[in-house]
Amino acid sequence: MMKENSTPRKTFSTFSVTGLLKLAQLAADAHHDGKYTIFSTSDGFKALFGSGTAAQAEAVEAYDSLKGALVNLLVEAPAFASADSSLAASR
Repeated sequence: MMKENSTPRKTFSTFSVTGLLKLAQLAADAHHDGKYTIFSTSDGFKALFGSGTAAQAEAVEAYDSLKGALVNLLVEAPAFASADSSLAASR
């Protein structure tokens, strides 16, 4: 059984929320047309790259803090399916 590498999560957890937001914006600018979305749900916070609806974000884990959701965003990089990839998949 492989041990999960938790180094990225530990590293990002030392940042402030403001720092994590800046890093998220840099990643969004570089790879997602500058877009990322944060949801506050009854279960907690969710963050995804791109833009979409809360229903489209159902599969993403909710975190009890905004910081936890941002760390997950930077480590796991969950993203909404883009219209372009949906079109490509249907061809």
